[in-house]
Amino acid sequence: MNDRISHGVFLWSPGSRLPHQATLIYDPADPFAVAINFQSPSGKTSGITWRFARELLVDAVELDQAGGQGDVLVEPSADGSISIVLYPQTNCVPLQMRRESAAFFLALTYAAVRVGEEAERIDWDAELAQVLGGAA
Repeated sequence: MNDRISHGVFLWSPGSRLPHQATLIYDPADPFAVAINFQSPSGKTSGITWRFARELLVDAVELDQAGGQGDVLVEPSADGSISIVLYPQTNCVPLQMRRESAAFFLALTYAAVRVGEEAERIDWDAELAQVLGGAA
């Protein structure tokens, strides 16, 4: 059974009038993470996927706080939207999404795995085996 949650959203770059269609993804088998997938313009490939902590969305949407460091930053914006800044190598890709879209997606993830219960969903023996190169 595939419990993966997908939610289509529109993102926009500051100063741009054209939205980018993307999909927010949550897999209860990887309960601490969310992903955002950008389809390729041709639609023939899955495009680019960025994974980051679900907690970053929680911080921005529910606590009205910025979160993240390194490759992904998520923060509330003054206009009420959520700002997601991606840092692929040397450039910066600033994007924004409606807070309501992010909140709806989070509600879907909470229905699958409640906050505080993430660790119970992880197969720790399998994780250890992967770290040890298959020998647990």
